Amino acid sequence: MIEASAAAAFPACARVIVVAGFRAAEIVSLFQGRPGVEVAVNPNFERGMLSSLQCGAAAVRTPRFFLALADMPLVSPDTYRLLLQAPPADAVIPKYRGKKGHPLLLTGAVARAAAAAAQGGTLRDVLAGFATLLLPVEDPHVLHDVDTDRDYRDLLGDNPAGRGALAPPEAGVAPKGPPGAAAPLEAGDAPPDAGDAPPDAGDAPPEAGDAPPEAGDAPRGS
Repeated sequence: MIEASAAAAFPACARVIVVAGFRAAEIVSLFQGRPGVEVAVNPNFERGMLSSLQCGAAAVRTPRFFLALADMPLVSPDTYRLLLQAPPADAVIPKYRGKKGHPLLLTGAVARAAAAAAQGGTLRDVLAGFATLLLPVEDPHVLHDVDTDRDYRDLLGDNPAGRGALAPPEAGVAPKGPPGAAAPLEAGDAPPDAGDAPPDAGDAPPEAGDAPPEAGDAPRGS
C-alpha cells in the first residue's frame, strides 16, 4: 500500500520522502535501494501527524512539496498534476464534492511554520495563518484512506461492494508493506510534461516549486 501511494506521486515528483515511525525498520528495509525514495525516521511519531510533517519537511529541498498520506494509495497521478497547475497559494487542497482531502501542496513557508509549531499543535493550526486554495477535483480517492480491516478488504477487492473500485494506481504495484508509512515527494525536478506519463507515520511531503512537489504526508500510526 505504501509503495502504491508513492508510485502515484512519482509522475509529478522528483523524489519521495517516506516518514516512518512505528515499525520503522520494516519501512527502511522495504525502500532500501529504491531510486528516488528517501526514508526519514521520526523518533517522535507518538506526538502525532504534525511531528511527521516536521520530520519529512526537514528533508525537502524544493520550494514546494506535497503532504500525502501513505494509506491513500488510489489518488490519481492526474490529481498531483492538477495541484501543481493551480494558482499559487501557500496551501493548495483538493476538494471532492465539497469535502477536503489529500494530498496537500504546501510551500516552504508552511514547512518553516510547522517546524516552529509548539508540541501538541496540528496542521490545521499551522495553516490558519496562510493563504489556502481549495481546488475542485474529480477524484473521489482524495477522501479514501485505509483505517480499518474493512477498508483494507475493499482495497483488495474482497468485498463485493467494493470489488474493483480500489485497484492499485499503477499496473504491477501491489499494495504491500507495513501500514502507516508516508513519504514526501519532490516535484520540482520532474519534467514539465510528466503528466503525459504518469504522515502519524506514513505521510510524506512531495516537493514542488519549479519542480514537482514532494508527497509529504507522513503515514499515520507508524
